[in-house]
Amino acid sequence: MTPSYNQSGFKLDKKGGQAVLSLSKLGDIPIRLHRAIPDGAKLKQVTLKKEATGEWFATFGVQIDHEPPEPPEDPEKCVGIDVGILTYAHDTDGTAVGSLDLSDERERLEREQRDLSRKEHGSNNYEKQRRRVAECHADLRRKRRDFLHKLSNYYARKYDLVAVEDLNVKGMMESPSNSRNTASAAWRTFLSLLQYKCDREGTHFVAVNPRGTTKECASCGVSTDKPLWVREHSCPSCGFEADRDANAVVRLRLTGSKIAQRFCDGVEYSFSRSRRHRSGTLRINACGDCAPCGYHSGVCKARRGSRKPHPQGANRASGE
Repeated sequence: MTPSYNQSGFKLDKKGGQAVLSLSKLGDIPIRLHRAIPDGAKLKQVTLKKEATGEWFATFGVQIDHEPPEPPEDPEKCVGIDVGILTYAHDTDGTAVGSLDLSDERERLEREQRDLSRKEHGSNNYEKQRRRVAECHADLRRKRRDFLHKLSNYYARKYDLVAVEDLNVKGMMESPSNSRNTASAAWRTFLSLLQYKCDREGTHFVAVNPRGTTKECASCGVSTDKPLWVREHSCPSCGFEADRDANAVVRLRLTGSKIAQRFCDGVEYSFSRSRRHRSGTLRINACGDCAPCGYHSGVCKARRGSRKPHPQGANRASGE
């Protein structure tokens, strides 16, 4: 059960320097605020939740009269990001972010789970051990999310345009050979965090169809088939050589730069997701054309003079 109060029935106050949450029918509850409520914010909702560790959390929904900055029409600082397992993020500036090492935490979790399996179900010792296992899970989750928040903040604040691969994480999870690594990497969580932080900071977020990004040469654009185990890109046409991931992120950046140039030419792209308008979020094919997608459930729009009907119901810019 998750109690929730909407609009009324709750009050946040301070008594003797201690933050106190007053709830109707429950009374006053001393709490520790994770961070201060922004000045001028109006409390609209509070939701209580009990974690598996036995801890209670109160989540506040606030209304703030603040409009996010508009994305620049002529992005100058553009970056392409490719995510992976061994190297979590590889970008076009040459930055390689290693994956978070949680091996010690996983070993502790497995050890506590083995101890739990030896306890009698329903006993006091079982409940104590169950909480230890829950604490291990919470520790893993907190460290992973902290890493993802810091990494997404870095890219959203430093660049004007961020181009990423629009990965089909659900399809990757269906692969039994690599599903655990994919789940542990939490790529979809990272991309979701990066997207909303880009919207908040006024940074363009471009999700590129990954098809062909590892095959096409970043120098000349010639496509070369190569199996997954080949980690080096060597173009038979122009002789360009680079790491496979490095070649892919350059393709992502080039695609994002192509969209940026269209902004300079007066082309306007926008996606609306559900009822929210996200003017800085784009989903495009690797060739640079705008593309409708399932990840964004809204409508893609592009304007340059007269509109041409898109075969799938949306409008897109002509490929001039």
